[in-house]
Amino acid sequence: MALQDRKRVDERELKLAQANLESYNEMSYDEKFEFALGGYRFSNNPNVPAIKLCRTVLNAPEDKKRGVKVGYALPYLPEGFIILYSKLSVSTTPADGIQRFYQIGIVGKRFMQIHTTPKTRHGLANFVNAAVGRDVDLKAALSEETTQNMKLAQCSLQRSVSGHICPAYRKAYPAYLRVDREVYPGEELLMIYGSSHKQNRVKK
Repeated sequence: MALQDRKRVDERELKLAQANLESYNEMSYDEKFEFALGGYRFSNNPNVPAIKLCRTVLNAPEDKKRGVKVGYALPYLPEGFIILYSKLSVSTTPADGIQRFYQIGIVGKRFMQIHTTPKTRHGLANFVNAAVGRDVDLKAALSEETTQNMKLAQCSLQRSVSGHICPAYRKAYPAYLRVDREVYPGEELLMIYGSSHKQNRVKK
């Protein structure tokens, strides 16, 4: 492709991304849930997701081989961007086994277990800070240069208790991730895991 043609394509993609950002910022909570359920894709460029699965180099007790990075549908993920979990079940007692690392405390002293292999495209929050496979050379992966501060979390765990969220979505998705600061394309999404995943102390 000629340089001039490439420049036109880049300018068009930038305009699309900016239009998408304006569209997302105008969405209600329910519309953001619907956008997530649709695979984080806009109708004007459905082949370019806002976020996508990839490998990550952070250590975890399960061989998931997947993490989440920002795509190119937006110039950046804005504050308030919603990422859903793929819910497996809700219980009144904490689970054991591998779920004890991933279950989330929710309102009513209940616990939401999540799919370790999500059945739907919206369950990307399951893989924030996920681990690389054991067949990956972790030392080599960690030596790759990046300008991203890997100690800085940009998203946080939220309960679906807001009156701005319809009852059906509050019931179906009792917790979600919210982006708290701008995250740019190619960067990995990071959050701090703590007692809120095992106990009923989830940040409002």
